[in-house]
Amino acid sequence: MLILLQTLNEQNIISLGDYYFAKLIADKQQEDLPEPTKI
Repeated sequence: MLILLQTLNEQNIISLGDYYFAKLIADKQQEDLPEPTKI
């Protein structure tokens, strides 16, 4: 995901602000993933 964002940023498809905003959302989503349940 972050590699895709970096590529888009380097090709000026998204702005640096969009890149950091999307990165922030991606980081938050990783934190919100539920812990795997132990059986």
